[in-house]
Amino acid sequence: MLTNDLEQRLQAPPTTTEKIRALVAEAQDLQNRDPQRALQCANEALTLIGKREDLPKEKADALFAKGDSLRIMGNHLEARDVARSALELYESLNDKRGVADALNLAGLTHYALADYPDALWRFQKSFDLYESVGEKRGMIETLNNLGSVYFRLSDFQNALRQFEQCLRVGQEIDDKFSVARTLNNIGNVHICLGDRASALECLQQSLSIFQTIGHKYGMASAFGNIGAIYFYFADYASALQHHKSSLAIYEEIQNKYGMASATGNIAAIYCELADYATALDYHRKSQVAYQELGDKLGVAISNIGIGDVYIHLADYANARLRFQQSLETYQSVGDKRGVATSLVKLGATCLSLNQLSEAISHYERGLATCLEIGERRLATECYLGLGKCYARLNASGKTKQI
Repeated sequence: MLTNDLEQRLQAPPTTTEKIRALVAEAQDLQNRDPQRALQCANEALTLIGKREDLPKEKADALFAKGDSLRIMGNHLEARDVARSALELYESLNDKRGVADALNLAGLTHYALADYPDALWRFQKSFDLYESVGEKRGMIETLNNLGSVYFRLSDFQNALRQFEQCLRVGQEIDDKFSVARTLNNIGNVHICLGDRASALECLQQSLSIFQTIGHKYGMASAFGNIGAIYFYFADYASALQHHKSSLAIYEEIQNKYGMASATGNIAAIYCELADYATALDYHRKSQVAYQELGDKLGVAISNIGIGDVYIHLADYANARLRFQQSLETYQSVGDKRGVATSLVKLGATCLSLNQLSEAISHYERGLATCLEIGERRLATECYLGLGKCYARLNASGKTKQI
């Protein structure tokens, strides 16, 4: 009798709750490989949940999966709002791990939107919760994210401290993937500190570990970052070799985001080599890939790259169009650093066209945004651009007309 009853239960169609849990699990599994399908699964789960109040954990998990998918696809404003909804549910359940996860996700959206103070606060709170429950993998993630914020703020010493702590925790639990990833990040800090030897050493160690554990995505990422070092130091032949190796691996594992990014990096190298036709070809391929993925930020990055090529070709009208499109995209998703970059590019384009009034307007708006988010490098470009504008005005005797 028990055997028959077990057989009947095994043969019975899954319950609605089982379907919801399966959809959430599928969304989590597909997150990085196919975020669009992951989003569909999360939305299907939320539709099945509807107004039911007896599945708060399942709803929180589905919201988290939805928010993470939106973030990966570049829709950071909606991702931020969904993350907040998931956070409220986890808090109501007193689920510390869930709260920490949701805070980390919310921090990632604020980071992407250049809202760095809020990102730091959320990452730190998430880290504290992970530490309180002994969740070392969560600690690794938030330390990595804290380091990334400081890196973006050009606070390289604080970035290095966070990444080094992250490295120690990863080594404690023998998490080879996190060790390799963190070495990658430490290498990037050394690039910015001008220490090429230390940067290459860290990135080569990272690549070696990824190769040992057979982590092809990590290998592709490491090749790309080593390529970035060579690009930074104007060794374009070596940069091209490494970025092409990165692209080949992304193509092998069919990681479309990696393919789009690597293609854009190769385009930038060809631009520096003054092979503008090839640069445009690669940028356009990258942009098409981002469009197919629904990645708005990727499309904006491609527009910046294409605009830069047009600048080299002295096609300022098309450059201006591309920078304007990137500005509108960054404004629509609330990416302040992207907004600042686009405004600086527009200012330089208008300066080249001797449209000084518009150039000054773009530079001033860009400078205000840079000062708001603490972006010093772009702020310097704004000051230099404004200086050139006013120098021309003084030379022409038109200063008082602005």
